Amino acid sequence: MNKITGFSVLTTGEGERVTLSYSVLDADGNIVSTNNRKNYVVLDEDVLTAIAAIRTDAAAHLEG
Repeated sequence: MNKITGFSVLTTGEGERVTLSYSVLDADGNIVSTNNRKNYVVLDEDVLTAIAAIRTDAAAHLEG
């Protein structure tokens, strides 16, 4: 099983890129490997809308 341990969203020339790190666990919950990484460019409009909402919320916290 893969367990996400962190993620971020970056604006790049290709679009919105999600980077994530994760650990791999076996069926008993033991850690098999850590600090694995993956990234991808978001194409789904619903996900892009969610990213925009998170950015708007984060910006509002800066103004307060």
